[in-house]
Amino acid sequence: MAEVHRAEPGEETSHESGSYRQELKRTLGSFQVFAISFAFISVAVGIFGTYDDVLQAAGPVGIWLWIIAAVGQTLVALVIAQFAARIPLTGSSYQWASRLANPTIGWGFGWLSYCYLGIAVVAVDNAMASQAFMPLVGLGPDEHTARLITLALLLIQAFLAIASTRIVAILNAGAVGVEVVIVGVLVIALLIAVAITGSGSVHNLTSFGVAAGGATYFGLGGGLMLAMIMGLATLVGFDAAANLAEEAKDPYRSVPRAIVGSVVTAGVLGMLFLIALTVAITNIERISRSDSPVAQILHDQLGRDVEMTLLVAINFAFFACGMVTMVTGARLVFAMARDARFPAHRLMRRVDPAHTDAGPGDDPDSRRRGRPDVRAAGQSAAGADHGVDHPADTHLRGDGRPLFGSAHAARTQTGGLRPRALRAADRDCCAGLAGPGAGRAGNAGRSAHPPLDRRRFARRGWAVLARQADVRSQIPRH
Repeated sequence: MAEVHRAEPGEETSHESGSYRQELKRTLGSFQVFAISFAFISVAVGIFGTYDDVLQAAGPVGIWLWIIAAVGQTLVALVIAQFAARIPLTGSSYQWASRLANPTIGWGFGWLSYCYLGIAVVAVDNAMASQAFMPLVGLGPDEHTARLITLALLLIQAFLAIASTRIVAILNAGAVGVEVVIVGVLVIALLIAVAITGSGSVHNLTSFGVAAGGATYFGLGGGLMLAMIMGLATLVGFDAAANLAEEAKDPYRSVPRAIVGSVVTAGVLGMLFLIALTVAITNIERISRSDSPVAQILHDQLGRDVEMTLLVAINFAFFACGMVTMVTGARLVFAMARDARFPAHRLMRRVDPAHTDAGPGDDPDSRRRGRPDVRAAGQSAAGADHGVDHPADTHLRGDGRPLFGSAHAARTQTGGLRPRALRAADRDCCAGLAGPGAGRAGNAGRSAHPPLDRRRFARRGWAVLARQADVRSQIPRH
């Protein structure tokens, strides 16, 4: 489960939100952030699950469409990386659309992403059960058994995701290493096996296989177009790193680099893997009719023992892919819930108290809402000016304008913070640092700050400046 972090005075907030305080611990380094995106893409998993579709729809020659998909997805990744660099918030597309368009469109993006992730995690685990785990343990094809295994996998992944973000990061980092080794070893081993035994052929790379002679092969929706599914279904999910941006160290750099780097790395490794698999095919028609062509090719070329060893590694890659998909979905739910845009949001935005650094006097509700405590100073003064009780919740855009509601709602959602209130907050913030002349009555109505004691300012000055800037950011702009 994500770990709550109690912001210290002067500590950064989630800058682009204008209102969220940093709640989650930043425990993910650059490689771990990269591992999140790469594990979601999972080249071995994607090819293992869709290679049979390519062989049946377009023949072995269809693998070259992978290049087109990789180039296109890299361009998309560059756009996503730009969003992630400017708005590094948990929730990715939900947050971006809410701020760059409007909250209604953001809500739609959030629910579309939630539905996609919910379906994806089940699909990945079911593919693992039927195409990797059952062949590994010697079980024959059986959909009922595969569904039971899928349910068990979902429960295990949920337990690990709830336990700790560190566990997820470690498993994903291991999955990246395993997957790179899998692809590298298989590419070299298959090519050596073909060269030694003479089985397989480079002519497979241009063969139409069982799809030869199809009347609609080159037509709209024909076999060649359907073969694009392998690249499009595999090179996705690279924005998973953006969903964990609030748990990443230096997210402005690490998250964009992880997004683009994972797509490029997966594109290159995937193409090499596809070439080696296709060259190693001994009988195109038999392999094309197989339920698991990748496993069959490994068995034909490398033998049963090597096939089983590699299936263990592929199962691990499948498991990590499903787990990171579940974690990404959990972060999206948290992001929507803290904006009260998800069912049971009061429950969904809560984080296990065992992982919080809060002291006995802290208000957990205020911490879960992610609002800076310094707002209380402005609210007290503003309430006196306007004579109303203002809600604690506020949702602002990066430029300080309200994310939800009208201009009147903005005045109430921000606690009615006006210039007079801001001056009061400034004086309160500086009270502990002021010098001998700070309490002079002549300074009470002026906007200038009281004189500061330099030694105290050196110790606590940055914390005060951060508080003052945070209060200013909450003033509605018209």
